[in-house]
Amino acid sequence: MVASAVALLAIVAFAPALFGGWIFDDHSLIAQNPYAHSFQYAPRWFTHDFWDINPDSVHLATRLTYWRPLVNASYCVDWNLGNGSPVMFHITNALLHAAVAVLAFTTLRRWTRALLPAALAAALFVAHPTKAENVAWIAGRTDIVCTLAILVVLAGMARRMDGKRGGIALEILGTVGAYLSKEQAIVLPAFVLVELWVAWDRPPIDLAFVRRSIRPMAPQVVIAFAYLVVRALVLPLRNFAMPSRSLVDHALALLDSLGRFVAELFVPSETVVKVALIHAGGHTGWFVALGVLASTALVAAALGFRTRAPAVTLACIAFAVAIAPTVEMASTGFSPLLMERFLYLPTLALALLVAVLLAGANLSVARIGSVVALLAIVVTTYLATQRSSLYSDETVFADHEVELHGDNYDVRRFRVDIELRAHRSRRALADLIYLRQFAKRTFLVDSAYEIADIATGVVPDLDKESLGALDTFVGHLIDRDVSRATLRIPPVTLETEVFAPSPHLKPRMYALRANIASRLGETDRALALIAEADKACDACAAIATIHALILARAGRLDEAVAALDKSGLGSDQERVAGTLAHIRSAGEHLNRASALSGPDRLREQHEAFAALGMWGKAYELVAPYRAAFASSPELDLVYAGTAVRAGRPDEARAVLAAHHSPDEIDAFVAAAMEDMGWGP
Repeated sequence: MVASAVALLAIVAFAPALFGGWIFDDHSLIAQNPYAHSFQYAPRWFTHDFWDINPDSVHLATRLTYWRPLVNASYCVDWNLGNGSPVMFHITNALLHAAVAVLAFTTLRRWTRALLPAALAAALFVAHPTKAENVAWIAGRTDIVCTLAILVVLAGMARRMDGKRGGIALEILGTVGAYLSKEQAIVLPAFVLVELWVAWDRPPIDLAFVRRSIRPMAPQVVIAFAYLVVRALVLPLRNFAMPSRSLVDHALALLDSLGRFVAELFVPSETVVKVALIHAGGHTGWFVALGVLASTALVAAALGFRTRAPAVTLACIAFAVAIAPTVEMASTGFSPLLMERFLYLPTLALALLVAVLLAGANLSVARIGSVVALLAIVVTTYLATQRSSLYSDETVFADHEVELHGDNYDVRRFRVDIELRAHRSRRALADLIYLRQFAKRTFLVDSAYEIADIATGVVPDLDKESLGALDTFVGHLIDRDVSRATLRIPPVTLETEVFAPSPHLKPRMYALRANIASRLGETDRALALIAEADKACDACAAIATIHALILARAGRLDEAVAALDKSGLGSDQERVAGTLAHIRSAGEHLNRASALSGPDRLREQHEAFAALGMWGKAYELVAPYRAAFASSPELDLVYAGTAVRAGRPDEARAVLAAHHSPDEIDAFVAAAMEDMGWGP
């Protein structure tokens, strides 16, 4: 019953997120990833890294090469059971967390031989608000699965060392599961050491214990070492595109990370999806100091309690080992990422420490400690429910993050992605311009490109001057023919230092210039530019869709479809499918137009241009007939909609004035601009 109560608490604490949607990485890792939708791709989960989800992610982005086949398998199960609904994924996360809660309680009880201390410690462990990112966010599942597998290993060890059947099978199953779910499985030997200590009747941590532990720990140590060697040779984590930090910088980053994690454990902050030190502006002195204090305390406690309270020593060792990969003890070349979900497994070691302190205290102290623990459980559960409720709506989550941490680069960049998916280009543009002030120098050119890319979408076809300015600006970023580049167009004023952009970004820059050239009617130049982008990745959706649109705008529809066919499986299928639908729709309208004449032919030609987003051409087609359109209370809406989208909102208002009220006109123009992503 106690185990069931802890499991129920684990679910209740994060229940507000059960019916939430996709958030952040969920979109690319799951919703838009066909390899997570069918078991026919199961072999690929083992031969490709976790983020190798499409050609764009491989050729046009920088990523850490994780390897997590078991997590992919769990995604696939959920996708098929829930028919693609995120609710099934949230339910699975909650059930996995509940399973961890049961095993954590039974493990702590076995380690401490005390029911109430184990129950209280397990409850604190499962209801801590830092677990929200693991349980309420679908993509945070990796830590839950890895921890569950490690607990299975420990349960198997306990059975084997008690002489019970099935222990070895559980150890093998858990070990395989841990390494198939997350790289943090390499810390397993630290928890195996605790299990050995329990099986040997809790002796002092002395040289004799260390010698005795070597042989039984050898299999797990060898597996961890072999895993690291194979990964280093076959699928290294290090990002060689990033500059290495000095030893001093690395040490400061490590201490800063440790200090921030410790602060998060004892004073949980408001949610932050991701905080990278390189974006946060370096190392904060008091976090470094807290990291020094924490590491000193761990070492002192581990050494001081070896004989008096060896469980404290083992808890300190397990915590230090478990948190080492999360504070980037070994540099990967990436900026340290401070994600609260990384604390999922390390807090199991702290739960052991809490249970040991409660179990070892005298009666009066134990009572006071139990009351404090109960109050802490109430507070942490409340905080966990509050935090997990934010995960139920991505937009609410992002706005809340920006309100709290508006100066954080990654937080605001997270909202930009949401705004772009929601087709709110102007808001995304405003956020990007604002966060440039927080970008590290090496990312200034990258952010300048992103601003130009989105600005291209809010500049109408008829504003040739602004399109030309964008083309020139991006050209400077590519060619580096000036030391500083300036962009002044409504609504952007931007000046940036010019130096080499990130390697993966240059093909996107060529594609952007190609798109601009096509909109300016310079098809030959557009095709030459897109050919440069194709050299990097003609199967990438970001490039293939632009290539297809350039060809379609030039009337080469069959070639446009062929260009889309090159996009590899796993590319942004929604984007590819949408572009293909627009091209085919344009083709159907042009075919009908060829058999018609007069107004009917004009209508079909107009619809063909509209399907391809060629609003400037559509406007030029209907502009000579403005009077005829304006005289009709129905056709005037067609003309006005085209005029707004082409960049002539005042003309649209004039045409509508004869048959519509000012409020109706305002609403129509606003809706048309919203459709273009130009809304406020």
